[in-house]
Amino acid sequence: MEGVQRFKDEQFDMVFTDLGMPEMTGWDVARSVKDKNSQIPVALITGWGEEFDQSRLKDAGVDLIVAKPFTVDRILRLVDEAMDI
Repeated sequence: MEGVQRFKDEQFDMVFTDLGMPEMTGWDVARSVKDKNSQIPVALITGWGEEFDQSRLKDAGVDLIVAKPFTVDRILRLVDEAMDI
């Protein structure tokens, strides 16, 4: 919830969010981000693999999936990819 509020108050180029969080899910965060600015890329971090229903990803506003565990190199490649979205 704090991250969503910060997004509303500040400017970001990209958002990374974990899928499973206690107060709100990564799906909820992605929707909140896209409601405020549909141009911001959203990456969903998950320990449940990379296979998700494409329509659910699109409906939630998720642009990229990041499977755990991940490396810094993987994150840097995703940031480069996201900036092209």
